[in-house]
Amino acid sequence: MEILPEYDYVVVGGGTSGLTVANRLSENPGVTVLVLEAGDFDANEDFLTIPGLAGGAVGTKYDWNRTYVATEAVNGRTLPAPLGKVVGGSTKLNQMTFNRGSSSDYDRWNELFTPPNKEIAKEYNITFDPSVHGTSGYVHSSYSPFFWPTTKNLVRAVKELGIDIAFDHANGSPLGGYFNPHSQNPVSVTLRARKEVILAAGSVHTPQILQVSGIGDSALLSSINVTTIMDLPGVGQNFQEHALVKVTNKLNAPLQRSNLSDATFAAKVREEYEKYRKGPLTSPLGDFLVFMPLSNFSDASSGIYRQAINQDGTDFLPPDTPIQVIEGYKRQHKVLNDRLMSSKSAILEIIWDDGEMLIGLQHPYSRGSIKATSPSTFDAPAADAALAKNPLDVAILAESIRFSRRLVNAAAMDILEPLEVVPGAGVTSNEALEKFIRSTVSNFYHPAGSCKMGALEEGGVVDYELKVYGVEALRVVDASVMPLLPAAHTMATVYAIAEKASENLL
Repeated sequence: MEILPEYDYVVVGGGTSGLTVANRLSENPGVTVLVLEAGDFDANEDFLTIPGLAGGAVGTKYDWNRTYVATEAVNGRTLPAPLGKVVGGSTKLNQMTFNRGSSSDYDRWNELFTPPNKEIAKEYNITFDPSVHGTSGYVHSSYSPFFWPTTKNLVRAVKELGIDIAFDHANGSPLGGYFNPHSQNPVSVTLRARKEVILAAGSVHTPQILQVSGIGDSALLSSINVTTIMDLPGVGQNFQEHALVKVTNKLNAPLQRSNLSDATFAAKVREEYEKYRKGPLTSPLGDFLVFMPLSNFSDASSGIYRQAINQDGTDFLPPDTPIQVIEGYKRQHKVLNDRLMSSKSAILEIIWDDGEMLIGLQHPYSRGSIKATSPSTFDAPAADAALAKNPLDVAILAESIRFSRRLVNAAAMDILEPLEVVPGAGVTSNEALEKFIRSTVSNFYHPAGSCKMGALEEGGVVDYELKVYGVEALRVVDASVMPLLPAAHTMATVYAIAEKASENLL
């Protein structure tokens, strides 16, 4: 393909948001669009095309294989930071979860939907609201035609504890439990954009690209020998990740995901998938999700709230945080506090995976940073997710672990004879749980916030139209613009950001 010297729009990053924007812009035949992607096209490997193998691309050539720096808060561990290096971006690495946060998390977003399998819908009493889904767009989501049998026990346990099953996760109130829809060439070329450059390289690489281009905190740029074009202290700040801990139970159940490790069983279900597109391989991780507000599952919620309102959260920011970013975080801290006891905003997510409970902190107080380490975009940036840096996050995760045990101990789970093996039933005190959390906490692969949309004087990088402050014809369109993480997996929200940005561009 011939590369033109000039395009109307140049999109940097061929992932979720970049391709969405490029697709919308290119609907106009009079507009030229170039997408720059560091990775290649995939080769339709099984781990990219079979739902039951989703996530298998992590650590392969389709992954940048970045890591988060070691910190004292996680006992000196470095943590993996999977980022898509392939056309399609991190959608090729994730577990296909396509869900929305509460309406209190954000106002507008889009998704496309197909209804669940009729037999499963009847058996599990799955409901959905067609009025909150599109049917004619490019992105489709649906329920898997196969659910692992132990999911039914968790659904019953959720009901047993008085937790509502959401009618539809997409109607603005996805609280309680709900069923989950899934969804190099070494030659250098100089290009020009007649109208705009759109950065869509993700929450780790977008701030790095800005920094090595001279847009960022002047002190950092000077330290890596980059001339400052625009002093924007917020670039790379406000970095957030959903924190993840796992509670593992051994179950007595004949059919579990772990059966896939048996060669005979794996061959049987592979044949079923190849012939009929049915069976376990149609189901990626997590048939059923639980999203809960803090006050709905923890007797300690009032104490945590008091701790939050009495805390100076800026004490837990990186030591060299610019004053503008500090001012912005003060406002965020108040917003988080105001939402902490709300019954309309989830703080906890639980994914059930046949005995393993994946527990996610949805609105972390901790903030990290992304910093370029050299003038080259090919050198990995210093990425600090600051997981568990703020003790409020640890306190909420500890209460979340306690709640997960209540679910597993519900009568509906008795038939499975659950036996907790990680962290172990004896790990109950605040001190023991904190030790477990700090030694095992990881990330949900939902990086966000490092080029925050917000006021310039509060560390904002882009305005409400996602235009970079002080730089003409440059926008950021990816998860890095989120001021706060939503209580949801980020893929659907990123699609929504890209769609909204496209409206502003067209």
